[in-house]
Amino acid sequence: MLSPSYPSTPPRTSKRPAPNSDPNPRSRKHKTARTQSSSSLGEASSSKPGFGSAGAPPSAARAVEPSPSKILAALKARDELRSPKSPAPLTKPSQRYAHPGTPLTAPTTPETPSSRAAAGPSRLPVESLPLPMTPLRPSTFRAAGASSPLVLKAGTYTIHMAVDYRECKGNGRTSGRTLHDELQLASTTAPHPRITTMPLELGDIIWVADDGAGAHYVLDVILERKRLDDLVNGICNRRFREQKFRLRRSGISRVVYVLEEHPSASECRKLRAHWGADIRDAISEVQVVDEFVLKQTRTLRETAEYIAALTREIVQQHQTKDLYVVPTAQINRFSYLETLTTLRETHPQRTYVTSLADFAAINSKSAHLTVGDTWGRMLKCVHGMSGEKVGAVVAQWPTPRLFMEALKDAGAEERAARAEAIAGSKRRTKIREARMMLKGVSAAEGGVRSIGTVLSGKVCDLFLAKKYSDGVESVSV
Repeated sequence: MLSPSYPSTPPRTSKRPAPNSDPNPRSRKHKTARTQSSSSLGEASSSKPGFGSAGAPPSAARAVEPSPSKILAALKARDELRSPKSPAPLTKPSQRYAHPGTPLTAPTTPETPSSRAAAGPSRLPVESLPLPMTPLRPSTFRAAGASSPLVLKAGTYTIHMAVDYRECKGNGRTSGRTLHDELQLASTTAPHPRITTMPLELGDIIWVADDGAGAHYVLDVILERKRLDDLVNGICNRRFREQKFRLRRSGISRVVYVLEEHPSASECRKLRAHWGADIRDAISEVQVVDEFVLKQTRTLRETAEYIAALTREIVQQHQTKDLYVVPTAQINRFSYLETLTTLRETHPQRTYVTSLADFAAINSKSAHLTVGDTWGRMLKCVHGMSGEKVGAVVAQWPTPRLFMEALKDAGAEERAARAEAIAGSKRRTKIREARMMLKGVSAAEGGVRSIGTVLSGKVCDLFLAKKYSDGVESVSV
C-alpha cells in the first residue's frame, strides 16, 4: 500500500532577518506571548530539583512548545496587568473614620476604553481621599468637655432663693414665727424673687440660677444665720469651728455670716455676761481669720429685711453676667478647690458655678472624707487646738499613723537618753520628753502662735492613753 505523499519542505536558507525587523508583523504579538510563556515555564521548571541549565538532560535542551491554552492564559494575565483596577475597599483602621462629607470611595462614572487610556493609572483624586481620623474614646470626650464648660448667657436664667427647710420650723422658744415667714412677708412689700425650701447640706440660704429646663446652678454666694444662743452652743460643742471649716472648703468665695441677737433681752444680757469674751473672739475670728462678711442684727425682722436687700443686689449684679458651669466630670472632692482656684485665676472675668446636685455632693458631711480631713477633725476635738494649729500639725504629719510613728520614735529617743544618763555618761544631755513633740509647732505663715507645753502634753497624752476619760491616763511610749 502506497503511503500518501506530502509536499516537500523547502530547504532552510542561511539568510536571517535583521534583529529589529519582523517579516510578519501580525505574528509579533503571538511570538512575544510564546516567549514570555516559555520563559515563565522555564523559570518554574528550574526551581524544581533535578532541573536547570546546569544539570538538564540532553532532551531538555530543546525549548518546549507551549500549548494554546497556556498561551491564552498568558495573554489574559498580560491584559489584566495593563488594565486599571478599581480601588480596593478601605480596610485600614485609620481609614474607617473620615470627616463628615468626605466620600469613602472614588465617585463612580461610566468608564470607556478611550477614557481609561487617557486617564492612565487608576488613582483617587486628592480632594476625594478620606482623611484618616482616630476615633475618640469616651475619656477623650470628657476631657474635651471639661475645658469648654456650659455657658448660661445673661438673661436666659432666673434667680430664686433656696432656704433650708429647718428655717421653716419654729423652735418653741419664740412666738412661732420663722425666718421663712419673715422672708415671705418681706417679699410682699418689695419686688422679690421666688422663695423655695429644700434640705441644704451647707448654709441656711443659697441663691440658685434656673435655666428654665429643669437644671439649677448654685451662685457664688452663701449665707449662714446664727442666733446668739446658737453661737454659744456651737462654741461649747465645737460645732462653730467645724461649720466654718466646711464653709471655707465649699468653694464659694462670698460667705455671709449673720449674727442675730436673742429675742429676750434678759437672756441676751445673761449670755453676754457669761460668754462675752468667747463671743467677741468668735466675731473677730469670723472677720479676720475666715474673711467672712459679718452682719449683726437685733431682731428676726431685721434679718429678713437684710436678706431681702441682699437678694435684690444679687439679682441686679447677675443681670449682665454669663455663668460658666463647671462640668461634673471635672469635679472631684479631693481636687475641687484647686481646680476652681485655677479656673478663677486663669479667667478672673468669668463667674464659675456648679450644679445643685454637685454642690450637695461636695459639701456633704460624710461623703468623700479623706484621711487628712478626719485627722483634722480629731485634732479639733482637743480644747485649745485652733484651726491654724490643726493645719500646722496636719501639714507636718498628714495622717494619724505618721503621727503615732513619730511619737514612738520620740519615746525611744527619750528612753535612750535616760539610759545613757543613768549609765553615768560624762556628757550631760538635756532629755526631751516625747510629750513635748508638738511644742513649738506652728504654721509657716507669721502671726500664728505656736503650740505650747500644756497643749502638746494634752494632745500626746490623749493618743497614748489606754482608754478615753476626763482624766487621761498616759502610758509609756
